[in-house]
Amino acid sequence: MHRFIGTRNVSEIIGLFAITMTLGFLIANLAVNTSSVVFVFKNLSSPLFTWFSYAADLILILVIAVLVVRRHFRHKNRVEFKILEIVVLTLTSFFLFFMVSAILLREILPGYAIYALAACLSLVLALVKEKWKGTRDMATMASSIGIGILLGFSFGFPYVMAGLAIFAVYDYIAVFKTNKMAKIAGYFIRNNAAFLMSVSELDAIPVERLTAGERNSYMKLIEKTGESENPRFKKILAEGKIPIISQVSLGEGDIALPLTAMISAYAFMQNYYLAAAVGIGAIAGISLTMYMLRKYMKPIPAVPLLFGFMGIFSGIALVILGDTQMYLSVLLIVAGTLALFFHTRKTRIRK
Repeated sequence: MHRFIGTRNVSEIIGLFAITMTLGFLIANLAVNTSSVVFVFKNLSSPLFTWFSYAADLILILVIAVLVVRRHFRHKNRVEFKILEIVVLTLTSFFLFFMVSAILLREILPGYAIYALAACLSLVLALVKEKWKGTRDMATMASSIGIGILLGFSFGFPYVMAGLAIFAVYDYIAVFKTNKMAKIAGYFIRNNAAFLMSVSELDAIPVERLTAGERNSYMKLIEKTGESENPRFKKILAEGKIPIISQVSLGEGDIALPLTAMISAYAFMQNYYLAAAVGIGAIAGISLTMYMLRKYMKPIPAVPLLFGFMGIFSGIALVILGDTQMYLSVLLIVAGTLALFFHTRKTRIRK
């Protein structure tokens, strides 16, 4: 039954991922070619932004402290979580709006005006997301691009890839060993959080594809949940088919980290081909993740596969381009190969 479910939402997730990567890189490219990067980071080092950073850090620490003390995930009150979400979304998307505003308006407006405009736009986005739940994916994309721009222009490519490797190990443990990621993702989905991208679809499969036992169990489940009264469910059931809801989710880190590596490869290595290799590797990694998710129908860590393909592709690109740091090329290829091997092996064993 499972092999017929989830085709459209898997394709949509891959498409949204590719769009986010492309938009992020295009903005970074424009920022470099128009010298907006220098303008932005010069203004970010001003006293105004320094005080803003201190205030934002203090708010984040206080909110996180409240969440930890109250063990928020076990409480019904979601006010603290919403405050944290608005603050984080405002801060991360700020860097996107600041960079875009600098590209378009740096010749017209002074730095403080562009800063104020970006702060207002990022806050509006966070509040709009709370008002209209359908804007979640857009907010996630904006936040991911903001993180990618900030980190990509701040750290060299080798350091970004080293950080990605560490996070790949953490993601592997959190999904395969402790199951923490699945719990967190479930909480984010239930609360429509902007920390992940999620796509759902309603599939109709022929009733003969289910055994009698599966049909009985399914009917009991939808009656228990009240979905049997859903008009769309009723229509599909009347056609002799079974309505199945499938959902695919992708965490913000799974989007922002590959974009960070792509921008860093371009900004610090000054090479379009290396950035393209990183981007193609990221799309290949997320595509394999979605394929395995659909095949095995269980939570799959995305970062190990992302790092695996990005490491191999970027390592090969460095070799072809004749990079003098041959050790970096070899290290990326070996680390990427190991990431792919351990991930796919573990996934097949646990199917």
